[in-house]
Amino acid sequence: YQYGLDCSYAEANVHPQHTHNNFLDPRLTLSPQAGLATEDEPKRIIIALEPEAASLYVRKTATIKTATVATHSTGLEQTDPTPRHIRHLSRAPYLITDCGGGTVDCVAHEIADGLVTEIHRPSGGPWGSACIDENFEKLLGKIFGDDMIREMKLSAPSDWNAMMRSFELQKMEATTNEEKIYYVEIPEGLKRVYGEFGDGDTMDNKLNDYSENLEAGERITLRRGRRLSFTAPVMRKLIDPVVEMIVDHLGNLLKRRELRRVENLFLVGGFGNSAILQDRLTRALSSRVRVVIPREPSVAVLFGAVLFGHNTRAIAVRSSAFTYGVSKVEIFNPMKHYGAARRSPEGAHTQYCYDVFDTFVRANEAVGVDRVVTRRYRTCEPGQLRVSLGVFQSRRENVSYATDEEVEKCGQLEIKLRSRRSDGHGLVDVSMKFGLTEIEVTARDCNALTEDRARCKVEFFKMKIAVVYLSAVW
Repeated sequence: YQYGLDCSYAEANVHPQHTHNNFLDPRLTLSPQAGLATEDEPKRIIIALEPEAASLYVRKTATIKTATVATHSTGLEQTDPTPRHIRHLSRAPYLITDCGGGTVDCVAHEIADGLVTEIHRPSGGPWGSACIDENFEKLLGKIFGDDMIREMKLSAPSDWNAMMRSFELQKMEATTNEEKIYYVEIPEGLKRVYGEFGDGDTMDNKLNDYSENLEAGERITLRRGRRLSFTAPVMRKLIDPVVEMIVDHLGNLLKRRELRRVENLFLVGGFGNSAILQDRLTRALSSRVRVVIPREPSVAVLFGAVLFGHNTRAIAVRSSAFTYGVSKVEIFNPMKHYGAARRSPEGAHTQYCYDVFDTFVRANEAVGVDRVVTRRYRTCEPGQLRVSLGVFQSRRENVSYATDEEVEKCGQLEIKLRSRRSDGHGLVDVSMKFGLTEIEVTARDCNALTEDRARCKVEFFKMKIAVVYLSAVW
């Protein structure tokens, strides 16, 4: 059986050593707690990336006569495109935009020989629908005061969550209809907190005072003392800033040379259901791409992850999000290492330049599945018994030193040397295996008779870990 799981820190007790760059390694946290995988059997689960999973879903459903095609001239039409039209959508290079609760993730793919190839590295930002919730909270803060909002969340958290769930339902139903009225239930617990900690003024008076500064068409009132009522322009002010950030990012992304052949933009994710987002994207981008909303966009990631679980090599080529490499030591050369720090090991006469960045793959470089890059290194000093190698990444394509700006450490390798050459130096092969959703980094003692290796894992992406698929035999 295969099971889906959306990774979140809130769902497990996460040990610091199991995280990297604010991402969670679910094989070391979630799965052992569930009894489904261990460090000895990590491959019982598979990590899928959200936009990639959505891409596989789109590719699959593109052969089915169902989709929503958005055009500037006709608006959003619930149509069943002809099979020829759908086949065209599935063959052409396309852009996947996964709009979720927390983030918006974008990947650009094309299909070659039945396999998906990434033509631009993933991008996106924290512009998910949760930003609309934050805007609603800020609105309440302007009306009732930030201190009151903090007191409500602290004194009546369950009632606060109930109110936010009520807003969530209204947010999902938001449309371009300027006559629509939205209602948010205010639980008794929040009204009680307001009565205890307020300044004596009523909620109605606070709303009336705030409404005096609203623009034409904007209105916020309290209906029957239990429901917050506001007009469509107020809701649009909460949603539009988030939508504009998405539109700006996609507009800039589509100007890139690598995406000049992209004709179709597939909108998926829970936020992808938003009629306001769909309308704004259509109006802004219809002259450049066709905006397509596949059937059930909110579950595209879930269904796509199932497809990925059955074929983890469906994404044949990925575009590296980072430049990856290791830090090494070189004999100091004043012509090459201009301005770099240098020092000599104790008792040695040779000066060395430390923290030299040795690149294995560059940012935005196309990387095929199972591609392996190997470098061989010699120990600095005869008789050296241990080698420590730092693994680093950077968004810059050209990196000189591991200490440069925008370079961060993402892994560490430690290997004991069991043998040495006749000159007393040891040799170590360091390999990086690319192509899947993580990079496997290994170090091997070249002179040892055994195959002892040091290993570490590095995430091959910079986006939300999407879905953990548990491949368990029951």
